[in-house]
Amino acid sequence: MKYIKISLLILSILLILIGCTNNTTSTVSLTTTKDDITTITTQEDITTTTTQEITTTTQEPITTTQEIVTTTQETTTTTQEITTTTQEDITTKHVHRYSSNWIVVEPTDTTNGYRYKKCNDCDDIYIDPNYTINSLSYIDGLAFELSEDETYYIVSNKSDYKYDIAVIPSLYNNKPVREIKDRAFFGCNNVSSIYFSNSITSIGNYAFYGCSSLASLAIPDSITKIEDFSFQSCTSLKYLTIPDSVTTIGEYAFSWCSSLTSLAIPNSVKSIGTLAFSYCSSLTSITIPNSVTTIGDYVSRYCYRLVEIINKSDIELTVGSNDEKNIAYYAKSIVDDESKTKLSRTEDDFILCTIDDEVILVSYLGDSENVVIPSNITTIGNGAFYDCSNIQSIELTNHVTLIRENALYGCSSLASIKMSNSMQKIESNAIMKCEYLKTIQYNGTMDEWNLIDRELNSINTAIVGVRIEYYDSLQGCAIVCTDGMIVY
Repeated sequence: MKYIKISLLILSILLILIGCTNNTTSTVSLTTTKDDITTITTQEDITTTTTQEITTTTQEPITTTQEIVTTTQETTTTTQEITTTTQEDITTKHVHRYSSNWIVVEPTDTTNGYRYKKCNDCDDIYIDPNYTINSLSYIDGLAFELSEDETYYIVSNKSDYKYDIAVIPSLYNNKPVREIKDRAFFGCNNVSSIYFSNSITSIGNYAFYGCSSLASLAIPDSITKIEDFSFQSCTSLKYLTIPDSVTTIGEYAFSWCSSLTSLAIPNSVKSIGTLAFSYCSSLTSITIPNSVTTIGDYVSRYCYRLVEIINKSDIELTVGSNDEKNIAYYAKSIVDDESKTKLSRTEDDFILCTIDDEVILVSYLGDSENVVIPSNITTIGNGAFYDCSNIQSIELTNHVTLIRENALYGCSSLASIKMSNSMQKIESNAIMKCEYLKTIQYNGTMDEWNLIDRELNSINTAIVGVRIEYYDSLQGCAIVCTDGMIVY
């Protein structure tokens, strides 16, 4: 019996040990006596103890999960930081309003120049890394060809230049750039600014012909001759600087530069070519230096507003002369010094020429759609409102007695004119290509209107040769007088 009890005790111990291997922890208290062996183990104790230990055991995975969550939060934070940076970059690109025109900073002794755009709102600067002065990056779109003696380069007419700023470098492939070939920038109407290096000694024929966006031009002092047609039809050119190294201005060199208002020729120029400044319809004054000995034919042809010549040369000029070599055909004033000028500009952007009691309206540089002529003006000069296509109405004061040729030429939006009975003469082609002009309010009677010396417009209708036909420019226009209306 004793051995049987011992066997049962061993068996119980084994069962308990097997239970422990199944992750069930039990607290067993064994008391062995001779009479009996009592196992102090209850199911409740086993369950309670086991649950606590299991709970304790599972806390480590939970802690690990918390660490993972924390790591995830850190990753999320990092992602948020990256996202914020990206949003800042995107915001910067979308918010900045950079000025449309590039600004070029000239090189100094220590730093290269560059071109940049400045934000209109915050002055942030965007630098174009591809346009550093004296860098080959600046010559994108240009083509070069080597000179015959292989000592220098020429800017070729095979260039396909599409940028708004043209910078002619001083070096290419470690050799100087000395010439700009004929037609190199022909018809590049996107070019608004040109920067020359002083290595350039020649600008070819038609080199910048038709660069209609070019607003200002400073020719380098390494140039001695401005070739024929080189800057013809640069219709936006307002500011021109010719250096005192230039001795010759070629034929048609600046013809059809219709925005050019004044011109000072340096005291180095000896010869001015035929039609050099023809069709410069905004040109009001020109200075001829004492170095000039030769002036070509029709230099100022169709320069309607060229009313003053500052003549310092020994060439004799006569106001209004029809001599083909006379630059003063449209001139009203010829003086020998700038201090004697008869020209002035009003606050309302009218250019006036005052000669004795006559006050001539030479040009209007304003942008008003409804123009009232100053009360002291007596004459509306040749081409005074030439191609002022924005003007819708013009009011002439009581002192205006004469409207000269082409005065209102091309005022394509002009719908009405007011004039007084002081008007005495309207020259031919004074009112031309004013398609919308339907009414003239005349402060006088019909008889007074009919007394005005009104020349008919003339036009050459021949395809070959000359066949002049005359017509009335007021056809389809109503003259509203104080006592009735005349319809043409």
